[in-house]
Amino acid sequence: MALGAFVSCFGALNGWILVASQVPMAIARHGLFPAFFARLSPRGTPALGLALSSTLACLLVVANYTKALVAMFTGMILLSTLASLIPFVFCAMADLQLTARARARGGREPLAWGFAIAAVAFVYGLVATAGSGQETVFWGFLTLMCGIPFYVLARWRSSASPVD
Repeated sequence: MALGAFVSCFGALNGWILVASQVPMAIARHGLFPAFFARLSPRGTPALGLALSSTLACLLVVANYTKALVAMFTGMILLSTLASLIPFVFCAMADLQLTARARARGGREPLAWGFAIAAVAFVYGLVATAGSGQETVFWGFLTLMCGIPFYVLARWRSSASPVD
């Protein structure tokens, strides 16, 4: 059982490291995060995103040092799951919008079917968010709010740059 837990944790760690650096890089490439998140190291790695996410993860561990290890792991898993639900809910609504646009352009996509799938995905995201618990949603909300200054800075810089 311990070996299974070790393999599971190691796999989750590797996946989370990749996500923690690639998501800020992709957002920066779209102009919604500061450009320094899109910079790559000579080896092609978004090193700043890795360093920042690792630092934040360490701060999370330090902030929860009084909790038992299992409780801390559970809290971190719930928080990371909540973090993945936010783009999931947005993507559900974006899929509905893309289906409606394709239909307006003469496509044959069934709008009712697209609406049903998007509605189920959206409701699932809300239920999963509620199921993660009040404390997790609270910390997730605070974490989300910490990203707002980065977004405002990126938008301010993009509006200050000359338009082609």
